[in-house]
Amino acid sequence: MILGILLRYGNRPEDGHWAEKASIPFDYWDMAEKNNITLCAIMNPTDAGRACDICDGLIIPGSSNTVLPEYYGGDPTDEIIKFDEYAHDKPIIDLFVEAGKPIFGICQGIQVLNIYFGGSVKRVNVNYSHGLPGMADKRMHEINIEPDSFVWDVFGTSRAQVNSHHGWGIDRLGDGLRVVAAADDGVIEAVDNREKKVFAVQWHPEQNFHVGDPIEQEFFKNFIEVCKQK
Repeated sequence: MILGILLRYGNRPEDGHWAEKASIPFDYWDMAEKNNITLCAIMNPTDAGRACDICDGLIIPGSSNTVLPEYYGGDPTDEIIKFDEYAHDKPIIDLFVEAGKPIFGICQGIQVLNIYFGGSVKRVNVNYSHGLPGMADKRMHEINIEPDSFVWDVFGTSRAQVNSHHGWGIDRLGDGLRVVAAADDGVIEAVDNREKKVFAVQWHPEQNFHVGDPIEQEFFKNFIEVCKQK
């Protein structure tokens, strides 16, 4: 089993010569090891067709890099966006969608997929709107889960707690996407398009690979099972 994963741009000025890099968090490496799969890092669209050919599915991880508003008709921003990740993401997503191969978006990954399907994003005040009483330091909040969804398949209940590390969220929902989980404040937390085998969450289930909570590891196990289905 081989899963493609998009690399994410990072810039840490304090690292001097090594300030700019493209990488993925360790948690995904850990996930791959525990599920006995190979990760294929896709740096850019150049010859990505061959990567799509050998990969059984695609993971779009989170990123600290903001998507340019021109891609979803947003208002111009004064924010300095140092790298246009979406320009690299879109043609790669095209390949996997056209090939009918499953895609799992995480955090910014849900935003990227929503934009890809014609939706838009907006800034959200996560520190205020999501924080549970006494749990602000843990960045946890409750979500409401729809039955008959990939999120229900993991939690098996209509309410669950998830983490929150994002400053943006879905505004206008993309064509063909279905909301399957939302926070109490209305922020969309998970979407899917079963026909296109697209699944996405706003939080970070991969972070549970290093904190010992087994339940959210099921997201990756279930995604891998979907990828096995030809």
